[in-house]
Amino acid sequence: MVDLHTHILPAVDDGAKDLNESLALIDSLKSQGIDEICLTSHYYPYEMSPEDFIAKRSMAYNRLKSGLENRQIKLVLGAEVQLNDILFNNGDLKDFCIEGTNYMLLELPYTDKFESGLVSKLDKFIDMYGIIPIIAHAERYLPVQKHPHLCAQFKECGCLIQLNCDSVIVRGKLNRTVKKLIKNGLCDLLGSDCHNTGARPANFKAATDVLCNNYGYGIIEFFESNAQRVLQNESLIY
Repeated sequence: MVDLHTHILPAVDDGAKDLNESLALIDSLKSQGIDEICLTSHYYPYEMSPEDFIAKRSMAYNRLKSGLENRQIKLVLGAEVQLNDILFNNGDLKDFCIEGTNYMLLELPYTDKFESGLVSKLDKFIDMYGIIPIIAHAERYLPVQKHPHLCAQFKECGCLIQLNCDSVIVRGKLNRTVKKLIKNGLCDLLGSDCHNTGARPANFKAATDVLCNNYGYGIIEFFESNAQRVLQNESLIY
């Protein structure tokens, strides 16, 4: 199986603090049946240049690969990129896509209310860069919790919707939003969004168990098939 959303690279963002924690997260995911991991460290356009981020990510990636030893795991570079006006100053964002694809994990602004032009901005992003955005942890945004149909608008303009494993497991507003999104066929992909071995561990199997119990194994096959198609840079089939 594939985990499309992780913060495993050591000391790049608020994820794994060092190589040991990175390896512990990889071992945890492997024990849960994951054999392919996308490394999607946060990129905030207002914090550093694309060149500086790519260089920092590359150093961390090489450090991680050197410590893998005999672990049989496939690692795929990517990034979780925050949608920000500064982003449009760049001529090319290919290096931020999931490696070998035109798909990018895109984080929306955390606000009480989305700006009125958000969908237009997503349209502009897609047209300008030829990139297919995967909206990261869609259920976590307050506007989506209040109005889940917003995800339908994102999908209509060409985005995919990713859910976090922890949101599937927990009780409360996050879980209720997940259920509404699934009920309305608005979910495409699942990711652990793991950051560390403490407060934000890799809970992939726990989430798939809950999904399987509530919706049947078909939903797991659906998410996995979509993840494989993303990694192969193919369009999703519905």
